[in-house]
Amino acid sequence: MIQLAQTSQTGQLKEIWRQCFGDPEPYIDLFFTHRYRQGQALVEEREGEAVAMLFLLPIALHTAAGPLRGCYIYGVATRPDCRGQGISTRLLAQANELLAREGYDASLLVPASESLFAFYRRQGYETGFWVNHSTVSRREVENFSPSLLKLTPSSLTEQEELRNQTFSASGLFGRWDREALRYADREAAFLGGQVFAFPGGYVLCYPSGEDLYIKELIPGENPVQAVLAALHSRCFKERYHLRLWQREPVGESAPFAMIRWLKEPPVLTGAAPYLSLVLD
Repeated sequence: MIQLAQTSQTGQLKEIWRQCFGDPEPYIDLFFTHRYRQGQALVEEREGEAVAMLFLLPIALHTAAGPLRGCYIYGVATRPDCRGQGISTRLLAQANELLAREGYDASLLVPASESLFAFYRRQGYETGFWVNHSTVSRREVENFSPSLLKLTPSSLTEQEELRNQTFSASGLFGRWDREALRYADREAAFLGGQVFAFPGGYVLCYPSGEDLYIKELIPGENPVQAVLAALHSRCFKERYHLRLWQREPVGESAPFAMIRWLKEPPVLTGAAPYLSLVLD
């Protein structure tokens, strides 16, 4: 039976998460304490126990035609001993039926691997967001012109106005609210990430060993190379991995997120679609 998760099932959801995603308990607790709200999860229940789940996180969709109601579907997972029975397909179908009844315009998700794009297409999704990927080595960065940018520790909530103003030029912008941005700041701090501001822009990055992952960047009037040079003077990493809005002329385009329209899709105009901070 598929139903909204009950408060009493939170421990079961955490256990499914642990078995399927392998995250440490403090990270799982971070999500359930600071991001998850009652009524934001569907579960497949058998004999009173949740064996599969997905989370429903509301997100505003900004378009030139006006705001739309979106829902980001996250953490689709089935307990290992119950896989291969079509549970995820049924959960997704039920989730979209529920969202349609409640007046949502679309649901969005980010496939965890390239192979899953085909699975989600069979569930009615289409690729709706792309990103530009690139990796820049330490040697390449050191050949850039020295940067005069001064990086100042900041947060996504402090940069909310600039973020919304910049990405609203997108034809379809997944716009998180203040609560979601607060959680993104908490998650970044937990994972050792940092937001750095500079005149006209900011960058969100996460370290991992000798690598630095740039998850969001608004360069403003500054070349991306200048931001990288400033980061390198502070972080001294061997590799810098960038995931950028398609409007930035750096890297190669790759599919990122998918969308299923629950109402007549709008005619999209403006810059390339943009979605980020998606707990991927």
